[in-house]
Amino acid sequence: MHVSELPVKAPKGYHYEITDHNTRMYRVMLVHERKYEYNNGKKVATIWGFISKKSNQIYAPVNAKTVGDVANRITPYTTMEINYV
Repeated sequence: MHVSELPVKAPKGYHYEITDHNTRMYRVMLVHERKYEYNNGKKVATIWGFISKKSNQIYAPVNAKTVGDVANRITPYTTMEINYV
């Protein structure tokens, strides 16, 4: 899986990193390109979602280690279901 195959483009100032999560899934992280003092300039990233290696289906994350349900709504920032109250 390559970043260019994602259905969204990273927001300005961010990029995606795709790594193997397990034998069935890729993990997609959204990485902020700014440096932060609080963590001595290390990279700051958040989980964007998971992608099936077999079907390329996109899954929302429960957290950075747990795959959730099939993503119904995809944005450049997340595939998590956002519940507006």
